[in-house]
Amino acid sequence: MRVRDLSIVIVSWNTKELLRACLASIQGVDAEVFVADNASTDGSAELVETEFPGVTLIRTGANLGFARANNLALKQATGRYWLLLNSDTLVPKGALEALVVALDSHPEAAVAGALLLNGDGTLQKSWARFPDLKSELSGTLDRSQCPYSDAQLSVEATRKTLAPFTCDWVGGAVFGVRATAAQQAGLLDEAFFMYSEETEWCYRLKYVTGGTTLLVPASVVVHRGGGSSRAVPKATRKRMWRSSLRFFRLTKGPIAGLLPSAIATGRYLLSPLRRKV
Repeated sequence: MRVRDLSIVIVSWNTKELLRACLASIQGVDAEVFVADNASTDGSAELVETEFPGVTLIRTGANLGFARANNLALKQATGRYWLLLNSDTLVPKGALEALVVALDSHPEAAVAGALLLNGDGTLQKSWARFPDLKSELSGTLDRSQCPYSDAQLSVEATRKTLAPFTCDWVGGAVFGVRATAAQQAGLLDEAFFMYSEETEWCYRLKYVTGGTTLLVPASVVVHRGGGSSRAVPKATRKRMWRSSLRFFRLTKGPIAGLLPSAIATGRYLLSPLRRKV
């Protein structure tokens, strides 16, 4: 049996129209595609069955969150590389193939992420150093590992010529991982319901396998953002806070993780989103 380059996994929760556009945008890609539907009530699962029969649909039966739903599909994946893809993305022709080329060209890499653009074409910075005390104090992630200017990344003709660069982590909207590295380090940590799971995975892949994480400027994907979380900002902010606490506990340890966790808690308690339904 031929081994495909890519196994694509899309987790869906009440994003029917976004999901339709996403699946349509990857129809020309040579990949096995899974949709793990977290008990959507908007007809997302039925859409996959009727309009995209070549896609493997997994009905999870409940809203399992991002990590658990992805893992259900990843346990069936057969590709050399696994790709987590958000349902609120649009994938231009050649974008995913560029990720495959980058991973093929960099055998030391465990992860490769695409350069993300907002719906209006502006840059969406989806890479950073691992969160730490400094980032919690400032409330800003450190993006300094990128060797290119925003102007270089914003011009299509220029970014096609830019080499992948190494960073600590890339966002989970378009997240390619080498299957052998993931099998060695383990799948996504299912204790994360949503948020920070891809950051922790990059951390674990780095320190368990020695693999690096790349951001690939030649691979450009539109990420419209917030498809499943926009309607519940209060719950979203709470999940982000809980996920950050778990990340610090796992990566810093119970003692060193106390201070950044305390600062994260203070920022959460002061957040206006915490009080919005």
